[in-house]
Amino acid sequence: MKLTFVTKSNLRTGRGTEVVLFNLVKEIPEDFQVSIIETDILLKARLSEADVKERTMNCERETMHIRRIEGNTPKEFFFKYIHKTFRIDLSNALEKNAGLKKVVENTDIAFLIFNYYAPLFRGKKCAVVGSEHCGFGIYPKVNDDGVVSRKIDIVSRIKFSFLNHFYFKRIDAFQYFPRSESWFSSFIDQKRNNLSFSLPNGIDTGIFFPEVSKDERKEAGKLKVFFIASLEKGKGIEIFLHVATKFSDDHRVEFHVAGTGSYLDDVIASPNVIYEGVPTWEALPALYRSMDIFLYPSTNDNFGLVVLEALSSGLYVLTTSLFTETFKSINERCIEYLPTKEEAFYDSLKKIIDNPNSAKFDKARVFEQVKKNFDWKVIRESFYENLRRLNKECNVKDVKN
Repeated sequence: MKLTFVTKSNLRTGRGTEVVLFNLVKEIPEDFQVSIIETDILLKARLSEADVKERTMNCERETMHIRRIEGNTPKEFFFKYIHKTFRIDLSNALEKNAGLKKVVENTDIAFLIFNYYAPLFRGKKCAVVGSEHCGFGIYPKVNDDGVVSRKIDIVSRIKFSFLNHFYFKRIDAFQYFPRSESWFSSFIDQKRNNLSFSLPNGIDTGIFFPEVSKDERKEAGKLKVFFIASLEKGKGIEIFLHVATKFSDDHRVEFHVAGTGSYLDDVIASPNVIYEGVPTWEALPALYRSMDIFLYPSTNDNFGLVVLEALSSGLYVLTTSLFTETFKSINERCIEYLPTKEEAFYDSLKKIIDNPNSAKFDKARVFEQVKKNFDWKVIRESFYENLRRLNKECNVKDVKN
């Protein structure tokens, strides 16, 4: 079976969605032949070409040129709107790139990490699977307590109808994250809903693991509270900084932040936090293990990979109800789901600082639960099995061995 992944950016970007792809193709079943269509969109390269080749050595790669119209004059805005709405860039790419056209025509099943590229396969006899990795163009309403609404409002419904007409109509099924199931079914037609499947992101438990003996060896010292993500309001960095400020005179605790974003200047300027920069892939696991508490008041996450990394690394987690469904398989007392309010996070952290034993849990047991439910080997097996099912149920082509 010829499987084609389609990404939004160049693989050298090396961020979350690229990491997902690298892990899905790390071990490819014998009945699959994999191609990757990437683009020439590269705002910042975190990986070298050699790094990418090593991670995709068993895949055929093809780069698609995407024209980017810059500027915000009325004329430029108009051309940008027309260009994107009718995906003129995709039509041009297929006409000018024989290699790209060949990959598309030979595809049995396509997996879109970026759903807006679905028109590439218009008129082609293959199954097309969209995903939640880059979203559906609309987002669920998240209440103040972090609970995801089960329905969408009329504006979102109209917007999705528009997006579906121009971009998503060719998609036969979707992969969505566990917390989105009820919300997803409220706007997807029944036929596609029946074919779609829930699948979380995975984690490499060979890299992200706890230092089980840390609590026993740790000398009396400061409790380290950690935040890593895009430094944006939706991720909860404002609440984190507020909590850090309230503990500015408490020498029992220190606050650490990693990442970049629009709040970077606020983080660097704060005397109450230690900025860790943007850690490399190699340095990140050890950085997690050096911390004690992961404080993450996010209301804007499709999945919450950083929460999974923290749990797998043995950190006690304070976060919002946004992730209740995602991590329901982790049944140890190692995570608190709190209202998205500064006082709630301050109060919970203060209880831990006053009584550190309240945040102790069986790290080895939690790690085993993470490994059982989220290790990339488990996720990969489920992913490819779902693709086999879809290829059969869509009855597009015979499965090719």
